[in-house]
Amino acid sequence: MTPFVEWQLQAGLRATLLLGGLFVIWRLLPTAQPALRRWILLAACAGLIATPWTAGWWHWNGGGGGAGSVAFQGKSLSAATGGGGFFPWTAALAGLWIAGSFLVCLRIGLESWALHRLIRRARPWTGPWKADGPLAILQSSAISGPCVAGGRRPVLLLPDSAHAWTPAQWRMVLTHERQHLHQRDLLLAWLPRLVLCLYWWHPLTHWLRRQFHAESEALCDGAVIARSGQGAREYIEFLMALNTGRLPLPAHSAGMAMKSRLGQRIERLLLTPPRPVRWWTAAAAVSIITTLALTSLSLRTVSIPAPVGGDGAAADRGKAGALPRSESSSQSPWPSQSQAQSPSRDSASNPTVAGEPPDEEETAQRLAANPFPRD
Repeated sequence: MTPFVEWQLQAGLRATLLLGGLFVIWRLLPTAQPALRRWILLAACAGLIATPWTAGWWHWNGGGGGAGSVAFQGKSLSAATGGGGFFPWTAALAGLWIAGSFLVCLRIGLESWALHRLIRRARPWTGPWKADGPLAILQSSAISGPCVAGGRRPVLLLPDSAHAWTPAQWRMVLTHERQHLHQRDLLLAWLPRLVLCLYWWHPLTHWLRRQFHAESEALCDGAVIARSGQGAREYIEFLMALNTGRLPLPAHSAGMAMKSRLGQRIERLLLTPPRPVRWWTAAAAVSIITTLALTSLSLRTVSIPAPVGGDGAAADRGKAGALPRSESSSQSPWPSQSQAQSPSRDSASNPTVAGEPPDEEETAQRLAANPFPRD
């Protein structure tokens, strides 16, 4: 097993262990505590991002393999991945992983560029409602619901239908979108995206990203019910009216008109209203996540070391020893090991003893004196 494939195997096993434990914990947590569930997801994302760097013990080696060369378990990267160490299936596995991560990163980059272009093409808001504070409000005909987007300077994007909103609906929109900014959802949402880039092949990473957005929306829905002065029924009717539009929200934005999991949001609003996080629940969840992270960090694959000298040296020695018996015996003036251990009966009269090379002149004289030696 090559070092690079061993690194991939260790990273995949540790990520699977951490994601599996997270899924089990997730089923045990109450749905009425979205804040706790959201922070557990963020902690798991941090552990998954750190897993590749702890899986293979990569370090920066300033000597041995050259100035500034990357080393893996004491071997330079060129020595670890080159020289015939890769078989076709291992090369295909590494290439598939890297190609998939590149495609996911490319898709995220294109979505970010499309959102930036949408913000630049949006028009200033000219409606009757204003927002308190420095939050900029823009209007666009390319969306069907309100959302916040942007990086260092987030903006509030409103659809053309926002002119018909009532004051109560406007308060619900402002409360929901400001809660997204208060939770820093636009910034923290990059952690699940980075996890998806690293482990795009794992189905639980897609589940983790969906659950993060679902818990963020649940927190904002609870803030609307608690602060806007409206009941759950009025808010649900407004959500259903916003989701009748055909235009989806732009990627990498946070808004109340998310069409995905709308039924789950309504069910949580009616049946399980948000409750404050209890300290013992948070402590138990953090302890379990820490235990899983430490267990995954201690996990290590074991590979059987190759024979000393390598396969190539063994093959060369095999080829060198494959000479014919007569040719090898004629070329080598030294006696064999069996001859050295069991000398003949007339070794006393034979000047050639075991372990010494025979003399050609003495051998010719003995053959001339006795052409038929005894056996």
